[in-house]
Formats: sequence, structure tokens, C-alpha cells
Amino acid sequence: MSAVCSRSRCWSLAHGIAQAGTLYLARLSGANENPANASTWTGTGVLILNDPENSAVITATHNIDVPVTGGHIHRGTATANGPVIFPFPAPISPVGPLTWAIPAADVDNLKNQGLYMNFHTAAFPGGVIRSTLFRALLGPAAMTPLQTRVANVLDMSAGYSADLDSILVQANLAPVATQAMVLQDLSGGTLHVQTRQQLEAMGIFQSTVFAHFDGTRATASDGGHLTGFVRVGDEFGERDASENQLASSVTHPFVLAGLEHQVGPSTRLGGTLGYATGKDEFESGANGADAGETEVKTTALSGFVSFGLGDSGLTVDAMAGYGWSSIDTTRHLTSLARTAMGSPDGTVWSGALRATQSFAAGNNSRLIPYFLADIQKAEADAYSETGAGAANLVVKDREMWGSALEAGATFVVKPAAASGLFFRLQAGWRYLLDNGGSNSGVRFEGSPLYFSTYSDGLERNSLRLELAADWVLGNGGTLTLGYRGLLSSGSQSLHTLEAGYSMKF
Repeated sequence: MSAVCSRSRCWSLAHGIAQAGTLYLARLSGANENPANASTWTGTGVLILNDPENSAVITATHNIDVPVTGGHIHRGTATANGPVIFPFPAPISPVGPLTWAIPAADVDNLKNQGLYMNFHTAAFPGGVIRSTLFRALLGPAAMTPLQTRVANVLDMSAGYSADLDSILVQANLAPVATQAMVLQDLSGGTLHVQTRQQLEAMGIFQSTVFAHFDGTRATASDGGHLTGFVRVGDEFGERDASENQLASSVTHPFVLAGLEHQVGPSTRLGGTLGYATGKDEFESGANGADAGETEVKTTALSGFVSFGLGDSGLTVDAMAGYGWSSIDTTRHLTSLARTAMGSPDGTVWSGALRATQSFAAGNNSRLIPYFLADIQKAEADAYSETGAGAANLVVKDREMWGSALEAGATFVVKPAAASGLFFRLQAGWRYLLDNGGSNSGVRFEGSPLYFSTYSDGLERNSLRLELAADWVLGNGGTLTLGYRGLLSSGSQSLHTLEAGYSMKF
């Protein structure tokens, strides 16, 4: 990182430049002089050629600590000295911004590395530090298709805003390996989790309601009573890194409270209020550096109905929910020593339909196959990143869909006839119809150019596994402890630990 200019230095280099164009840089040193000298002074020059290619804005900084007798742009290659074609009125650092009505012939020279910047002192009248002006490009450093898309936008975004120009200068003066890190940091590889966490929150509420159904169905009475219930837990796991996303650890602490009315032996209806705080903590690169976090707080209301079909043992459970999300995301752009923050809002809805068929499976045991279909949609508002040192990423409205079919069976066993303890084991296979992956446009503040980002969705089909114990208490209450998992290949699995209590009134 030693080759990267400081933020304040890059800002001074780019300050005042407000017209879009093409970025050229100069790395000034005594070694670049013709002939070379042993001076240790250095500097950086910036030239932004406008899109019509008839005007250039020039800035420069250097650390020469003796009187500077002149500063210029010369015509000539790296190994050939040439005439002054644009003198600097005051060569003391910082220089500019200066506007140059550049002739067409010198535009061609600029494009072919035929112009150089030079500073002079009394001891070095021919020049003390010098550099050929070269086209600044981040594209060659890109290592993935996403990084290439970001580089293509950045390489055409000089001159739109002073802060974006400072990022471009800082990145282009860095080593190639650091440039790839800059492109990754600027790509928005954490944005996908905003809508993904919304979908996961609704999935938690759905699974929790169905687990409540399974846990209380065996103790249902003939009807005419109310049941209140509350469940708390935490869903947790790890997300893999991919081209589109950073690796992260994820947690979803949640609480769900509900009230249901049993209106008959096998019919009940009610509603819930749920709250989940989903958080992804990101890692960046092989060294596992802290890349920030995203927190999504979702509050959701849902309604449900459950009814049996005659004496067949077939039961249908249906629920639908709608939620509101508050999103806070922080991205640590370690390669640029910057931090970016954003706080959009969002909404999410879901629906699910499940059919179960109960069969006796021996003394005090039942086998209950099930089939489930569900769908969710999450939307997050557009926003612009803010904060000290933000990269000013502008993110459009985004949406993410999820839908799946699931089939499996639940085995319910009561160890002893007189006992109030029940055990449930559920296993099923979840097949994704829509995994939520989608493209969206992102740009940098000031630049009108968008690059496409792909949001990874739920990605994999998974095995659902649930193990729970329900203890029916003498006061009409039921205490539940359980584990629920969505298990996939790799490290995309999610695990839930949950405790609940229900009370009949």
C-alpha cells in the first residue's frame, strides 16, 4: 500500500475537476529524468482529457523542499528530451487545477506516451523529477468478470466528481495486486444479503408457525378455546464466497408471538407478529479482513388457517405474511482505507401451503408425510451510500424472489402413555423453483455509468431436518425445545435453535 497516495493527497490532485474525460497520470522521480539523477524527491501528476479531446485539466503534487524554478509539460518520449508546450504559472506544490486548450497533435502525442511532465530546480536546470504521462487503466488488474465490469466503468468515469477522481488516482497508483482488491471492494459484493435476509426472515416465521402446528396438533381439544404462543430462537450459519459475494457469518435472532382460535376438532385460525434481526458479518480476501456488516431488522404480520378434510387424516395448513425491513449496511473498503454506509428500507411478503397425512405407526406414534409449496418476494429501496470516506455507491431498487417445493415426513412418538412428553423428528427435501438470484444496476455518485451486479440467491437445494421435544404441562401449557436445519453442500447450511411456550385459555 506504500505506493497508494493518501486520501488528502489524492483529493488535492483531483479537486476542482468537474468535466468527464480520460485520466492520465505521471509518476515523477529523478530516475525518470534524461539523464537520470539520484534525487529522492517524488511527485504525482494528473491530466484529465475531456471527452471532445480539446481541453485538459492538470494538477500535480511533489515534495521538493528547495526552490522550484519551473514546472511544465514537454513534448517528447521517455528517452528523448523535448520542448515545453504547457508551462505551469506557479510550480510550487500543489499545482493547479490548470486548464489547457490542448492541440489535436498533442492529443495524439498524449495517447502515444509522447508527453512528459517535468519539474526543475537551480541544481537541476534540465529537470529534477519527471514522468511520461500514461493512460490510467484498472481493467488489466481485474481478475473476475465482476471486477472487469467495475473497471470498465471506472476507466470511463474520470472528471465526473472530485471524490471519484481521488479514488481513481489512488487506485491507479497502487500495485496491481492492490488494484484488484480495490475493484473487489468497490464491486458491492455485500449487497446481495439485504434482500436475501428478508427472504430468510420470512422463512423463519413460516417454519416456526408450521412447527407450532406440529407440536400442538396432538394435544388439540374439541375446539372452542384460544391458544397463545411465543417462540424465540436464532438461525445461524456461514455463506461461501463467490464471484458475486464475500464470505460471511450470518445470524438471525428472532421472536414470534401468535394467537389462534380452535373452532373445531381440526380447524383453527389465527395470526402472528414476528421480529427478526438478521446480520451478516463479512470477510474480505484470503487474510479474512473485516469487510463490514449488514443488519436487516424485519417485522412481519401473518395470518394462518389449518383445517382437516373429514376423517381422512388429511390436513391443510396455509399462511401468508407481510413484513417491513429496516436495513443498515457498512462496508469497509480496506484497500482504500474508506468506510461506506447505507440505510435503505424494504418490504417482503410470503405465502405457503402445506398438506399433511397422519398415519398410526405403532403404540403412541404417528408418521405424518407432508408436501409444502411456498413463495416469497423481497424488495429493497434505492439508496446512496454515505459516511466519511464513502465510495458513494448508488444502488437501484432491488427485488429477490424465492420459491420452493418440499416433501418429507414427520415422526411423532410419545415414550409412555401417561407421559406428557412428545418427540418429533422431521426430514424432507427442499427443491428450489426460484433461488432468488438477480441482476441489478449500480453506479458511483457523479458518474452516469452503471455496472451490473449479480445477487446470489439461496443457491442450493437442501435437506430439511428437525428434531424437537414438546412437554405438555399440567396447567394447559406446552414447552418446546427444538433444532431445525436447512443442510446443503458446502457451507451454505443454516441451523436454528428454538424454544417455545404455548398456553390454552
